[in-house]
Amino acid sequence: MTTHEERIDNMIATGRVSREEGERLRAAIDPEQAPAKRWTKVLDPVAHLPTGVALIASGAFAVFGVVLGTTLGIRFDGALDAHVGGPPVAMGTAVIEQLLAWPLMAAIAYAAARLAGAKSGTRPVDMLSAVGLARLPLALSGVLSLLLMPKLPADPDAAIKALTEGSGLVRTLLVAGLTLPLIVLFFVLLVRGYRTASGLSGSRLVISAIGFILIAEVVSKLVLMAL
Repeated sequence: MTTHEERIDNMIATGRVSREEGERLRAAIDPEQAPAKRWTKVLDPVAHLPTGVALIASGAFAVFGVVLGTTLGIRFDGALDAHVGGPPVAMGTAVIEQLLAWPLMAAIAYAAARLAGAKSGTRPVDMLSAVGLARLPLALSGVLSLLLMPKLPADPDAAIKALTEGSGLVRTLLVAGLTLPLIVLFFVLLVRGYRTASGLSGSRLVISAIGFILIAEVVSKLVLMAL
């Protein structure tokens, strides 16, 4: 017997209703569960935000990344990377890094989902939103690292000493404690958004998610090295 949840999922997959309309149907059918699921709006924004809003927010996060690179030297030199400590980069470099970490990664995720047998209603625009919305915690981790990490001398031995002794060690541990949850949140948002956009589950979800993440990181690094 087909459940209400399965019927709604099928309606969303075939385009008979939008994802937002599907969520409203679920809440109408089982209103007692709606409050319990509100927390998922934070961890799975793709499932709840209108497509236009999700894309605008994703674009704003990408612009934020460009500003961080050109003004503070926070580099996003790879699909999964956020590095601090260097000088600001040129506008072109910052834009290329964002293009590799957002649209390119979304394209790889969409291709992986289709190869894994994603539902017919899977849309590239939803994958673009999933990857774009997930990147905010990564950008925030870079900002925190820049603000809290001790200034490092050019000499490698002195730099290691500055990170592992006295107040430097305290600040290093503080940065690790604050940024690690943000990095975990980045991966949680990325995978949950990928699941929502693709409709995949089980082993197909796990294998294809790991695959697209690794491929996106390798491809982005190779492109940056070639430029």
